[in-house]
Amino acid sequence: MLQSKEDLFHKNEDELDVKALIAIARRHWHYFALSFIGCLLVAFLYIKLTLPVYEARTTILLKDSKHKSASMEGYLATDFFGNQRNMATEIGILQSRTLIQETVQELPVAIAYFEISPFFKKPLYRYRPFSVEVVQVERKFNDQAFIVDLIDNNRFKIEFESQSMPENNFVGEFNFGELIKAKGWSIILQAHPEFLAETPEKHYQFILNSNNRVVRQFTGGLRVEPLNRDASIVLLTFTDVIPERATDFLNALAQQYINLDVRDKTSVATLTLKFIDEQMDQISKTLGGIETDMQSFKEEKGTVNLSAESVNYLQRLSEIDVQKIKNDIDIKTLDYLYEYVSSNKELAEMAPSSMGMPDPLLVQLISQYQILQSKRKSLLAGTSAASPIVKINETQIAEVKASLLENIKSIKTKMVLMNEGYQKQIASYETSIRKVPLLERQLLSIQRNFEVNQDIYVYLLQKKAETSIAKATAVSDNKILDSANYGVRKVKPNTRSILGIAVMISILFPIVLITLKNLLKTTISSREEITKLTRIPVVGVVGHLHKSDNLVVNNFPKSSMAEAFRSIRTNLQFFGSDSGKGKIILITSSISNEGKSFCTLNLASILALQGNKVVIVGMDLRKPKLFDDLNVKNNHGISNVLIGKNSIQEVIHTTAFDNLFLVPAGPVPPNPAELLTNNEVGAIFKELKAQFDFVLVDTPPIGIVTDAVDLMKFSDINLFILRENYSKKTFINSLNEMYASNKIKNLGIVLNDSTFKGAYGYGYGYGYGYGYGYGYTSNSNNGGYYQEEPPQPSIFTRFFKK
Repeated sequence: MLQSKEDLFHKNEDELDVKALIAIARRHWHYFALSFIGCLLVAFLYIKLTLPVYEARTTILLKDSKHKSASMEGYLATDFFGNQRNMATEIGILQSRTLIQETVQELPVAIAYFEISPFFKKPLYRYRPFSVEVVQVERKFNDQAFIVDLIDNNRFKIEFESQSMPENNFVGEFNFGELIKAKGWSIILQAHPEFLAETPEKHYQFILNSNNRVVRQFTGGLRVEPLNRDASIVLLTFTDVIPERATDFLNALAQQYINLDVRDKTSVATLTLKFIDEQMDQISKTLGGIETDMQSFKEEKGTVNLSAESVNYLQRLSEIDVQKIKNDIDIKTLDYLYEYVSSNKELAEMAPSSMGMPDPLLVQLISQYQILQSKRKSLLAGTSAASPIVKINETQIAEVKASLLENIKSIKTKMVLMNEGYQKQIASYETSIRKVPLLERQLLSIQRNFEVNQDIYVYLLQKKAETSIAKATAVSDNKILDSANYGVRKVKPNTRSILGIAVMISILFPIVLITLKNLLKTTISSREEITKLTRIPVVGVVGHLHKSDNLVVNNFPKSSMAEAFRSIRTNLQFFGSDSGKGKIILITSSISNEGKSFCTLNLASILALQGNKVVIVGMDLRKPKLFDDLNVKNNHGISNVLIGKNSIQEVIHTTAFDNLFLVPAGPVPPNPAELLTNNEVGAIFKELKAQFDFVLVDTPPIGIVTDAVDLMKFSDINLFILRENYSKKTFINSLNEMYASNKIKNLGIVLNDSTFKGAYGYGYGYGYGYGYGYGYTSNSNNGGYYQEEPPQPSIFTRFFKK
């Protein structure tokens, strides 16, 4: 029955053949073993040679800002869970360059030290054999490496080499503690004897870090994030190859953050103290001058006693003068405050705002203004300037600012009017004093100035004491919960993860390699692959031959190779319509070296061992070979019969094996194709069928010449030989086309040289390399073919044939 071209393919390739996959994995088990060993080795080397990275942690409790607001602004300023936007602000402060720069200035990280090993540079921190003291260095030497080789506990060799500054290259030997002076830099290396004894003859490196380099290094390893959404606690983590440096940095950063909060709280008090000190300094100078005048007056005029009336005048005038001077100080404060508000400066930087303004409304407005400005900073840290909540805040700031400026002007106007009243009272008392005697009046004036300035000085002293107490008692609302010393852990390399990844790769890599190998491979690799490519039946599989004898069936009849051919003999019983005597079995292949002649010899031998009378006909007129294996001369053969020189009976030769005969090809003719199309060919086969039980025809490869196709019209069974890891997959496509077009009937495939060990009869394998090869040339004298030795495969080819 004629089969369609599509019917030749065995089954849907989309189906997953688990057994086939397991078989492939078992066949390539050495890939998995080598991959497993290699991946584990690489993993262990990576773990061993990679510098470990440690992570330090600390937590900070932020000031509670979870107050709820009933206003729309309050809802806009909070997230769904009620946390205020200032959490983002505080995180931004903790990650700010300014705070990190202040932190690293407290740590010994301006100079980086390294121990040089064959595999990596190991950073050093606390435990190092020496320290570098910088005497003088130009900026261009920042971030440049200096090499130090220890000679002994007292001497060392230092080297500086730079491709960008070859004129500054330097090398020399020095003692520890000795000044090293070079062009552009001067340093001193101080020894640490307790570590020098443990590190003889080692190589080191140090780098004079620039400020930007240090800040970038510590900024890159820092991560700040909320501990959870329900608590005002931030988690600070820092990764570093030195655990001590990681803990020192986090602890210093947390403390600097707390100090910054305290500085913000005391900044107003600090500036207030500065303002008070300036006023006290002026009054102190004034008091000194007055005391000098009083001393001079007493020395010149002698002791002068004031009358009761003068004492009364002095007391009244002193009280009024003190009130007026206090009023003048408040007016200066108001002018100072007005200037700050008008220039849009933050009131947190203004000193007089904390000196106790006389008007409660003014203090309230200042407080509101400060709160709104602080809230604006918090909002900008979490949202953009164009967001509605920021616009609402800016509108409120503008309204409070206008009210504050108006209130300042109103208070100042009242104080100016009060000063005018004080000035009128002073003028009235001074008119009355003019009636007092001259000496008494002069003493009264000096005494008045002294008492007034003394009272103001005492007043400022009191304010200074109050401000100093407020500054000293200022504490941060934030608090360090956990020190970094208790949270250090190793994060890289993660041994468990790396080993897990190595095991996964050791499995995936061979799978990818085998898949890639199969995708790139163009040759037949197994019987299963043949059954996927065609419906032409596979009648047998012959293994790899480890012996050098082609007649393996006759010489080793109990071998598994012989069993393989017995299996083929059994399967051949199901082929052909003629079940009687004289079956003609034609054996061919696509190209040379596929084992066609080897299979012909051994299949004929296994048929003969069963008691059948078998003849092998050498129809390969271009390159006869079989006669050598059977020890028969090739002087007379088929070519002589076809040209009429001999009869078929004259060229039938007996062999050393019972029931096995050979008709050799005979001398190579100049026109083999024409001879094989001779009408005598049919007569020859008819005569041989009548005389023998089986006629095995050895033909040339059909991929090179068409001789075998021409002879198939006389055959009952056609066997096509494919060699594992040698025959091309495209051969099967060509075979399918010929089979579908009914050019070949009763066709079966024999897989030769198989390495598969799972099936009965071909477990020992076999190899075929005796030079049954064909090559084409246009000017040869043997009918267009010459015998060629199979080329030695390259390493790449041998790898992809496994």
